[in-house]
Amino acid sequence: MFRIDWFCDEFAGGSRFKTWAGQQSVLDIATSMHGGMGAAGIVSESTLWNSARGIGLPFNFDSDLGGQGSAIDIGFSFDPLAGSETTRIEGTCKPALEILCFVGLQRFRPHELKGENRFVYTAWQAPLAPSVAAVVACQSIRIADDPTYEFRLLYRTKYLKSFLPAQPFQGERDE
Repeated sequence: MFRIDWFCDEFAGGSRFKTWAGQQSVLDIATSMHGGMGAAGIVSESTLWNSARGIGLPFNFDSDLGGQGSAIDIGFSFDPLAGSETTRIEGTCKPALEILCFVGLQRFRPHELKGENRFVYTAWQAPLAPSVAAVVACQSIRIADDPTYEFRLLYRTKYLKSFLPAQPFQGERDE
């Protein structure tokens, strides 16, 4: 059995990456994303980039989802339109990317630059044991020439957020 509870880990700050609302079921979202992997035709190395439509609400780890918006962002709710197939609007998501990010955050959490809404991580280029990869990812240990990236969180409301695209790390501010 594998326990995933990073979003409850206040000591390590896992909840700052929680992107779903309090009334949403983590198990329901994860089950939808897992089931959607088959719907997206996952059979090749491009697994993370395959999209599926109408499989349920995603976690919003995919930075491309920020542009799809929520009812507040768009100005009306999709819910009244869901009753009919002719008016139903179903969003797309990348279920493999969503579920793998959800699982990956259990061990691989980015380093937060305090007070800047910037999160930094290193992607290792050579195979590493998971315990070593975890400390490399959060920059506790640095390996020369491994690429480092940063991203921000987009706060859609006080509680709902999305991940923005990662960019090459530009260094810490001198302010």
